[in-house]
Amino acid sequence: VLVDERDEWPNKQFVTTVLLVSKSYLAAHPDTVKALVAANAKAIDTIDADPAKAAPIVAAGITKAAGKAIKDSLVANSFKSITFTVDPIASSLYGVADHAAALGGKKASLDGIFDLSILNSLLASEGKPAVASK
Repeated sequence: VLVDERDEWPNKQFVTTVLLVSKSYLAAHPDTVKALVAANAKAIDTIDADPAKAAPIVAAGITKAAGKAIKDSLVANSFKSITFTVDPIASSLYGVADHAAALGGKKASLDGIFDLSILNSLLASEGKPAVASK
């Protein structure tokens, strides 16, 4: 490992992948979005519960999507440096926007980008703490 980017972020956490839907899709299909959020949370819980069991499943999915085989061991090793979470770590996305602006890019407006009401409702129903939108 040449650089571990986690060392550059508060609490060693930063956003890499976020589940997104448009506001219009959410308004038209709230039950579908709720099911998607719940399925995503269940998948993360499954990986966290048994990464060794989850690695071959993830490798098979990557292989199917990419059309090229990926070794289970590569996925298992990558799991060691990934924290799977439903928390979008929103503050880090705002940090990325600030970094881009500091480098001369246009300051992105991220106001309202996160609507975590469905996720936080799900977390509350499971007795888990809410996540922040900023």
